[in-house]
Formats: sequence, C-alpha cells, structure tokens
Amino acid sequence: MNILDKVKSFADACQVLGIEPASVIPVFGINMDAKIQKSSIAFVKLATIVKALNEGWVPDWTDCNQYKYFPRFRKNAAGLAVALTLNSVTVTNASHGSRLNFKTDALCDYAKEQFKELYVEYLF
Repeated sequence: MNILDKVKSFADACQVLGIEPASVIPVFGINMDAKIQKSSIAFVKLATIVKALNEGWVPDWTDCNQYKYFPRFRKNAAGLAVALTLNSVTVTNASHGSRLNFKTDALCDYAKEQFKELYVEYLF
C-alpha cells in the first residue's frame, strides 16, 4: 500500500510509526501562552506526519546535492513569508523548518494540501 493511502491524519502517521498519539503531544504548564501551545502542538504533529511520510528518509544537511522539499505558503496582509537575516559578511536564510522536509516533491505537495490547517496553526 502506498504511504499516501496510509497517512491521511496525525493518528494515521502515529499508527504507521507504531506510537500512541497521546504520547507525542507535549504537556505545557498552566502559564504557557495558548498561541505558543497551539503552534508547538501543530509542529509536533507535522514532524510526526513528515517522519511517517518519509518512511525512514532523513535529510543529509552535509549533502548540498540532495534535494529537500518544503511547502511554501503565502499569507496576505502582514503574514510571515520568509525570515531572512542579512549581514555584510554572511547571509542566513531561515525560510523553512529543517525538520519538516520531504524526500520528494510529490510527498511535499500531498502534505501541503492534506495538512494545510496544521501548517496554518504552526506558521501563523
């Protein structure tokens, strides 16, 4: 069975990985900001989904020839599109989360559509 047919939800991803969904979700202190909690939980869910969809593939950040795919979103008004730091000597580009990369563009496109609401919770 194709991995895209197996992973339609966070719960499906957990099943593929052989873990309980409740064991993955972090527990926050009572004083933690609700928006930070929501974003953090969305990240953990996305990281779990990405791990399941990638079926063991892990990006090799020492290999600049290895393609790594990440969905990009645009948000109108004053939303975050790209975080970029420039300096006269160096350039640091933090345009995507390194733990949320896919091994193929097809997996990336699938996740972008299937889990769009989670990406919105995480990014915005």
